[in-house]
Amino acid sequence: MHPSSLSDLSNYDIHDNQGFFCLADNSLDSIAVLKKHKIVYVNPAFCELWGLQHDHWIGENIQQVLSPEDKADFINLVDLSLQKMKTLKGNVFSTTSTSGNPRRVQVVLCPDIYRGEHYVHAIFRDITEQEKAEELFLQHEKLSAVAQLAAGIAHDIKNPLTTLKGFVDLLIAGIGNKETYLEIMKNEITQIERVSKELMMLAKPSETNFKHVNMIEIIENVTMLLDTEAFKQNVKIFKSLPHATYVNGDETHLKQVILNLVKNAIEAINDQGKILLHGKIDGNYFVLHISDNGSGIPEEQLQNLGKPFFTTKETGNGLGLMMCYRIIDNHNGQIDVKSTIGEGTEFIIKLPFIA
Repeated sequence: MHPSSLSDLSNYDIHDNQGFFCLADNSLDSIAVLKKHKIVYVNPAFCELWGLQHDHWIGENIQQVLSPEDKADFINLVDLSLQKMKTLKGNVFSTTSTSGNPRRVQVVLCPDIYRGEHYVHAIFRDITEQEKAEELFLQHEKLSAVAQLAAGIAHDIKNPLTTLKGFVDLLIAGIGNKETYLEIMKNEITQIERVSKELMMLAKPSETNFKHVNMIEIIENVTMLLDTEAFKQNVKIFKSLPHATYVNGDETHLKQVILNLVKNAIEAINDQGKILLHGKIDGNYFVLHISDNGSGIPEEQLQNLGKPFFTTKETGNGLGLMMCYRIIDNHNGQIDVKSTIGEGTEFIIKLPFIA
């Protein structure tokens, strides 16, 4: 018998499963054992989060603890876990605590078979405060990025404005071809609008909003924002990207990841540097390689990348890279890094893509 197996309580020998009960009853995470979506066991942490005593929950449908918009998705995951007999983890759902406050819980579903019956062990971790802290960190990084990019963006806006002023003067003077001037002016206004939109997207706070997003469009928009800063540092950005490639993700957060990694690459290069963004489809993943020919990172420091307050910069705090790792992890992806002293660094982002 699996150490965490559990049949219905009437047939369950507590003496044979003291290890599981000891673990579950003292866990800080909320734990429920499900049989055909019905609850057969909950631990004290579950009762504390959602209120009511243990006996109330026995026989109830697990959907009761979730927000209406998440109930169907959760049940589908439970069924999928049983169908594939595979542990599923990382999904986040909304709920309401016993005090009526909205909470966010991350769920792990572990299927099991005991005496011919199928069960699912559901572990709920309250990550509400963690998400709030991460959002604060993310907002801080966005504002820092906006401050650093302000000069470059002002330059990108000043050039079209200069062009517009010149053509307005020509139109007032009645010189030249009016239709040609208006078409050029329209294009310059579109450029200003595009830059302003990108700046607002970086600056404003945002909740996580998962949808189908085009990664190629995100990369193009971010590199456009950084072109001026790269030019000032005598750095050239090259791109080798496939056609439109979609992932299920939060556009603003993914944009922040690309922005931080490319900015880090620019800052890692002393002079006459090159940055290459190479994207491809590998199996079920969209893979983006961001490589530079900077100074490189010592091998002993690579394992610390992504940890808060660890940085290779003199004035950095490590939070930007930490948020990159968190964001990609929340998208069921991963970040790998390779680096050689004197040759450069390569960050590799893998995200599940939508066929």
